[in-house]
Amino acid sequence: MDTGNTPQSPDGPARRRAELIVEVRSGQKTAALAAAELGVSRKTWYKWENRALEAMVEALTDRPTGRPNLPAPDPERLRMEAELCVLRRRVQQLETLDRIRELMRTVQGPPDALDLRPHDGASKKKPGRQSSS
Repeated sequence: MDTGNTPQSPDGPARRRAELIVEVRSGQKTAALAAAELGVSRKTWYKWENRALEAMVEALTDRPTGRPNLPAPDPERLRMEAELCVLRRRVQQLETLDRIRELMRTVQGPPDALDLRPHDGASKKKPGRQSSS
């Protein structure tokens, strides 16, 4: 008696069960004979048969044509990408400022002579600089 555990194809026992279901549904065999061939009760047979028929209906149900829709954008990802852009701009600004400071050091002398703070527009002499007069 075949228990359905010997592989007869790449799908093994499932393929044999499907073949037997087709034979029973087409009247070539009885459910009792198919169950006996697989070494299971008629109750188990009918459970498998119903499951197979439901799966067949599901497999044959119409599906939308074409490519599936793209998933909706993740709001957290969008927020993080926007934040990344802001941070990259800030890094560029700071790198530019660092280059300016380095250039000013080479032109003006020691770092204590640098004052890159915004000023009110009044012309004040910076410490460490001498007038050229």
